[in-house]
Amino acid sequence: MTQIADASPQEVPQEADAPRGRPREWWWRIAGVLALAAVLGGGWWWTASEAASNEVLIRFAGDRACRGTEVLPAAPDPDGSDEWLPARIVAREGMQCTVTVEVVNGSERTLTLQHADASFVGQDTGTVVAMRPEMTSPGEEPTTGPGPDDTSGFQLDVRIDLLDQVVEPGATRTFAIELEHHPEGCSGGGGGTFSVRGWPRVTYSVLGRSLTRPAADTFAFRQQGPTPGCRRM
Repeated sequence: MTQIADASPQEVPQEADAPRGRPREWWWRIAGVLALAAVLGGGWWWTASEAASNEVLIRFAGDRACRGTEVLPAAPDPDGSDEWLPARIVAREGMQCTVTVEVVNGSERTLTLQHADASFVGQDTGTVVAMRPEMTSPGEEPTTGPGPDDTSGFQLDVRIDLLDQVVEPGATRTFAIELEHHPEGCSGGGGGTFSVRGWPRVTYSVLGRSLTRPAADTFAFRQQGPTPGCRRM
């Protein structure tokens, strides 16, 4: 029997084409991994710096040291409210007072002090207590200037440069605020109490992030008698 060969063209198996776009797919995977790492790293940085800041305490270091006047101790409010009056400097002519502020680093991170903002004690303030222009801090000579809220051209607040002082974990740093009587101001004419809670505010950096924390104390004074500033009102 004669066999007739099949002359129809035979399909020749071909190698499968290499998948296209694989380099781009890997690129997006790598980019996704890097983005996730950045998010996780940023979250850790934020959480760690916030946790460290929560362990920082700003407070007055002892009593106010005054010459030419006295400091009234904290006392119940004579008006009968549940709040106590804070310790108050009696603001009278010729007085000078030093408020020493300490920064206690209770965290496990190193802090770098940047500046402190002391509200309502600038030379253009309307109160009867102001910071001395020649103010210096023990062992340092910080510069002072208008605070961040002084947009009117008047120096109402004072910003104190803390000269990048380092506060190691568990350590404490102090700086002083020198105050004097300001006769051009008027704080009620006499007998009234002027107070600022969370005074001063201290800005520092931890893990490269700048944070601001108010003091745990209240700065307060009571005007003693009228001043030239009151008489002009």
